[in-house]
Amino acid sequence: MRPSGPHRHAGLTIWLTTCALAIGVLGVGAVGPLAQWRFGTPHLLFYVMVTAAAGCWAGGATMILVGIRSRISELTILGTALTVGSGFGFVHGLTAPGVLFPANNAVETSALLSLPAFVAAGFPLLAPASRPSRWLARHAVPYAGCWVGVGSALAAFMLAAPDALPAPSVGSPATVLLAATGVAGGLALSWRQLALYQISRRPACLAASVSLVMLAVTGLIWFAGGAFGVAWWVAHLFDVVGVLGATAAVLAGYRAGVTTMQILEPVVAFDPLASLELGLSPLVHRFVADLDRKDQITRDHVVRVGELAVRAGTALGLPAPRLRTLGVAALLHDVGKLEIPLQIIAKPGRLDEHETAVIRTHTTIGFELLSAEPGLAHAAVLVRAHHERPDGGGYPDGLTGDRIPLEAAIISVCDAYDAMAHTRQYREGMGPERAIAVLREHAGTQWLPQAVEAVISVLPALAERPHFDDVGRSARRVIPEPRPAPDDICSDALTHGH
Repeated sequence: MRPSGPHRHAGLTIWLTTCALAIGVLGVGAVGPLAQWRFGTPHLLFYVMVTAAAGCWAGGATMILVGIRSRISELTILGTALTVGSGFGFVHGLTAPGVLFPANNAVETSALLSLPAFVAAGFPLLAPASRPSRWLARHAVPYAGCWVGVGSALAAFMLAAPDALPAPSVGSPATVLLAATGVAGGLALSWRQLALYQISRRPACLAASVSLVMLAVTGLIWFAGGAFGVAWWVAHLFDVVGVLGATAAVLAGYRAGVTTMQILEPVVAFDPLASLELGLSPLVHRFVADLDRKDQITRDHVVRVGELAVRAGTALGLPAPRLRTLGVAALLHDVGKLEIPLQIIAKPGRLDEHETAVIRTHTTIGFELLSAEPGLAHAAVLVRAHHERPDGGGYPDGLTGDRIPLEAAIISVCDAYDAMAHTRQYREGMGPERAIAVLREHAGTQWLPQAVEAVISVLPALAERPHFDDVGRSARRVIPEPRPAPDDICSDALTHGH
């Protein structure tokens, strides 16, 4: 199952369009009829780049400071990358020949090194789940200090000895290798931000993604083109827009009155949990708030299941749109129980045959509730299927094997684990170790083995306080009034995991 939707397609379309337009404009300027045009002077380059690089450097430094103060390591690392790259841009402007320096190598060498330096300093953001990246994130402040120090020292060296390093030549193997590395790394960082947009639906993520596309394609100028040509100036424009654009979403967020953490975390961190939480619709918050008003035990159950499911989906490598659908469906997997009578939901003992039949309708009720909302239709399919079993003994449709969506299988395991490990209205919790043993014992019959192992693998990462603990409760959210219940019994409904 690969959910689609307007946000997913719009974001990907914008990203691909930006790439195509940026590459097309550079291509026309580099090899098209405009390739022979030359305009501008070194003095113009000096004033434009010194001013722009100073602004970009200040923006990167501000990101570092805010990241340190807010304890957002990813922001600190991104600010470091922008600061280091902007430092080389500053050298590029200062060494414009005929202004402060005679003809020299540094003016071109600094331009070539700017993008690869940005990518190198931002390396932890390329693979945020890897062990080295996690270690560097925990030491983000010294990491930033080292990179800024090294970048500043190299920039100072190039100013002191502008001819010490050889000048690159357009199209040479070494130049192409460095440029290609910068382009690939910049696009990879941009793709991460696009994935965040697909999870969170936050415009800031898409703005950051598009900005990084602009920055990344500037490296293509080293494959063809010449100084002071159309493509050369366009590349400089893209460079400035790319760096400054990374902070534009933050400023817009401040104007909208959103907190620093809310604005910055999804923009710079590939954290599906944070991105999903910040992008949840008011309707999702309303449903979870309904559960909170009815029964705190059940509400706490669904937020734990939501976190566990997203972590397991991430471990399995699900793409961003599927992670979002998985997270929303996991949070709402028991929403149908809002319309199950109280005397059945809250019964402390074993249900009889009739009561079991009624409680099992929560999957189809939840499916119908969510299917009525276009933004939740894909999650509705998973809610309907979260009690299916690989051996065909599940409900409501008796699906078997591969006919069960992987995301529904993940929710099923998370639901069962949480219900077994924690105390519920009808059963004392058996604890994590015994719950894990039960999952493994019935893997292949009741639960998909792949889903069981993914869930077990991420259990050590769970914190004492669920990541989604503010969902439906946060004072920052505007939660619409609860929908009217069909009758008094439904309005008093509670929920649990029979």
